[in-house]
Amino acid sequence: MTQASRFVLVLAIAFFILSFFLTGVRIAPDRDPDPPRASVRGFGCAYLALIYPWARSANPESDPSGLKWFAYLISGWINPVFIITIVALYSKRARRLGWVLRIVLLGMSPFCWIVFREDLMDPAIGYFLWTGSMVLALFSSLLLSDGFYERKREHALSRGS
Repeated sequence: MTQASRFVLVLAIAFFILSFFLTGVRIAPDRDPDPPRASVRGFGCAYLALIYPWARSANPESDPSGLKWFAYLISGWINPVFIITIVALYSKRARRLGWVLRIVLLGMSPFCWIVFREDLMDPAIGYFLWTGSMVLALFSSLLLSDGFYERKREHALSRGS
């Protein structure tokens, strides 16, 4: 890991943590534009997404649809999977697992949008910072490695001749 990629990783982790203190979503009022929109900070979103499937399934009367329940389940596991992925990517023993989890994590991201649609929420600055910081952290070592620039330069030279 180069010094530049380490700096970008630390910066990405700092932005990731900061995103939990910013507004993550704004809740749309039920078809009435006059009342002010409620907002939820990132840590509230993370907590609710993590516990929602288990709290709701305990009450059969308020059991959500299968897609909504599954979207909350996957969305709630994004943060723990992200932390496991970062640890795996930078450990010598589990680097392959980190590469696999990096792709799995990218596949989990669209489930947040299902939750937004189902619960009439709009993403806010915290959500976008959260997502961007995770992508930056996941790919910081790949983008800033010498091999990346070497391959890019070789590709450019081969196209020019």
